[in-house]
Amino acid sequence: MTFGLKTLKKQIKGACYFEERGRYLSCFHFTKEQLNYFASADRGWNMRAHFSCSVRMELRTDATKLSFECHVGYAWSADATVDAYCDGLAVGVHHLPGDGTHKVVFDLPAGDKLLTVYFPTDCRFEIRDVTINGSYKTVAEKGTRLLVLSDSISQGYGTMMSGATYVNTIQRRTGYSVLNQSIGGYRYDAGSLMPIEGFSPDKILVSLGSNYYNAKDYDYEGDVVKFYKRLNELYGDRPILSVTPYWRATEDFDPERFEWCIDVIKRECAKYPNITVIEGYHILPHVPDVFYDGLHPTAYGASLIADALTPALKRLK
Repeated sequence: MTFGLKTLKKQIKGACYFEERGRYLSCFHFTKEQLNYFASADRGWNMRAHFSCSVRMELRTDATKLSFECHVGYAWSADATVDAYCDGLAVGVHHLPGDGTHKVVFDLPAGDKLLTVYFPTDCRFEIRDVTINGSYKTVAEKGTRLLVLSDSISQGYGTMMSGATYVNTIQRRTGYSVLNQSIGGYRYDAGSLMPIEGFSPDKILVSLGSNYYNAKDYDYEGDVVKFYKRLNELYGDRPILSVTPYWRATEDFDPERFEWCIDVIKRECAKYPNITVIEGYHILPHVPDVFYDGLHPTAYGASLIADALTPALKRLK
């Protein structure tokens, strides 16, 4: 059985906007209006806003083989993967060598199972000709809707496997319907905060503030103020978890400036009774081995973040 694009769209989770190119389907975690904003106010975010972080295909099936063709563009790194999970357990990791067209095939265990295929975190990804050798049922998303607003750490850069990002790990553990609006290099930016047609979050996770923290020409405090003001104009009645920046092992790390930035975030969040703050600085061990490059956590580091944030998100009321 090969899915047409209309049928394929029904199996896609974590996307709020689609584009069709020939027989290819692109699935975006930002709306068309947000993508237009990034194109007009580009600070290097426009290309990365088109990546497919935390977008996934999910269905119940008894198939033992899944295959599809994909096209990769703007590959940000050489470690992009498509990962297959069955009932929450990884059963296949397919490495994409870079830009171009690729064929992906997964062998699956026998029997009925929930099949989840996580799209790559750090490239533009188009998919077509999804084929399974068995029956399937569309999975309807129910329950808590979580909106994530963050940067490359939440996007998943450095984990090497798309299914191992901390946001995708939280999604598996909680069953939340997750829309992950994270972009590599992103910072506090009120301009991208817009209503999302078809997605009204029950809870919001904000994890920003590490990028540009010591840039001399950047009004860090002003952007933090504007961001939380706009966020509460849109979602002031929703519980928000704000994570302060994680410790980093980069050579240019300035602990005094970093502490000042954390204090700015905590002070601003204290103005809003619907915001709970969690100290990201104390979540990861202060050792370089937990990081891919001194800044981005490895898959192990991502699992530690998921360990800390999953119960904190569940406690939000």
